Amino acid sequence: MQLKLTGITIVLTLACSLLAALPGCDQRPKDSVKTVATPPPEIAWHSVSREIYWGIPASIKFKIPKEKDATAISQAAWKEFDRIGDIFNPFKPESELAKLNGANKVKPQQVSADMLAVMRIARRVYDASGGAFDPTLFPLKSLWKSAVKRQSAPTQQELARAVAATGYQYITLPEKGSDSVTFAKPDMRCDFGGIVKGYAVDQVVKTLKSLGVTAALVQLGGEVAAFEDNNGKPWRVGVQHPLDMQKVWGVIEHRGSLRVSTSGNYRQPLIINGKSYYHIFDPRSGEPVSHTVLGVTVISLNNSADNALLDAAATAATVLGPAQGLKLTQGLKTYGIIIHQDADGITEIRSPDMPAIYKQR
Repeated sequence: MQLKLTGITIVLTLACSLLAALPGCDQRPKDSVKTVATPPPEIAWHSVSREIYWGIPASIKFKIPKEKDATAISQAAWKEFDRIGDIFNPFKPESELAKLNGANKVKPQQVSADMLAVMRIARRVYDASGGAFDPTLFPLKSLWKSAVKRQSAPTQQELARAVAATGYQYITLPEKGSDSVTFAKPDMRCDFGGIVKGYAVDQVVKTLKSLGVTAALVQLGGEVAAFEDNNGKPWRVGVQHPLDMQKVWGVIEHRGSLRVSTSGNYRQPLIINGKSYYHIFDPRSGEPVSHTVLGVTVISLNNSADNALLDAAATAATVLGPAQGLKLTQGLKTYGIIIHQDADGITEIRSPDMPAIYKQR
């Protein structure tokens, strides 16, 4: 993915962990920090890039508010990334999600406001996609992780057992005013890797706005959120070419708030005995989804949808395939671009009602 902020071009690479989870990261590479003066001269931008969550590239760029400490604002934003990662890391024993997964959930479980918010957005996309997005796939992802280690694909019996332990329909979310979630299967385990990167970006955007930032861009892997004025120029986000990491497939341009989520099979596929498998799984079969879908990009304009929704929708659209995936994005009142491979080669379909914000290169 490529992004252009004022006169500066920044190449953003996407990264997906093996389990598409959000593991925490206690040791980070040295920050790349830039403070950029752009016309008019009294406006300055502060830019910081890191790798977080086990190597996912992240960037925060914001217009420095008058008489505000840019470093303090930046630190608050990174702290928020850390906070969300610590809640949803299924491999960190002290995280809320790890404790929830390990609990014998025979009684309703009290969850935090962040956990409940993510579960509600996940429910919306689960229902809209007919179950194509399902955050209860931790048993399946664990099974395929083991398969990669032993270099042997799971058997049909193993897949059937893993699928039997999943199903978001077995989780009942509370009515407003309650924070207790009910599990019909007490041993269910969740993995919100297909939605929480987007949620993390949403929360960092909120943090920046609360500290007086009036224009910014936040990026985490394939999640990008930009808001307000880019010095009178459109925000520009490039869609990665699915087969050539040195090329951009297309470019999105928009003046005003823009949110983009991209999911693709071009980063860290599962390799077993030389065969490449998609890292996104079909909840119905337990199998990795088809290679015919090479990349999905979901877009919202002017704050019509947050990145958490886009993130989950991109995952679901990958499972559904081009036609049904595009229909899903339209039903969620977002715009979709789906790159896929067929007998005629690589092509794309896009939302027919998409404004003139996107051009294929």
